[in-house]
Amino acid sequence: MWGYPATSTSAALRGHLPDAVNVPFYQPIQGWTPWQVARRVGYAMFGISQGTEVNPRFLADLFELVPEPATTPVVLYCNLGGSLEPTKNDKNGQQTRSMVAAFALISSGFKNVSVLKGGYFDWTAQGRDIETFE
Repeated sequence: MWGYPATSTSAALRGHLPDAVNVPFYQPIQGWTPWQVARRVGYAMFGISQGTEVNPRFLADLFELVPEPATTPVVLYCNLGGSLEPTKNDKNGQQTRSMVAAFALISSGFKNVSVLKGGYFDWTAQGRDIETFE
């Protein structure tokens, strides 16, 4: 099962890997609690108009889609992919949205979780097929 939980719905509409299922790990900030207002301000300070927060339905949605989380292969991707391999900038690898989502799944009992190295950007740069919604 391909999944791109770390990608927004609007990004998924631009194109996705064949047969992928969109279960966003992050969503636009919902509500106006003091914490959510502070998060919006923090994002705005960096010029980001659409801040995000973890999607509270992420795990529940994945458990609905994956009947056997202990055995069903799940491949996650975001724009960048991510890796635990050291990079020139980080000896611990590259943390990305898909890596954070993979950690959440593994911590919740999923056993066969992978992250697409290089993510969507590398996939398309190599000229591989994508699907779009018409």
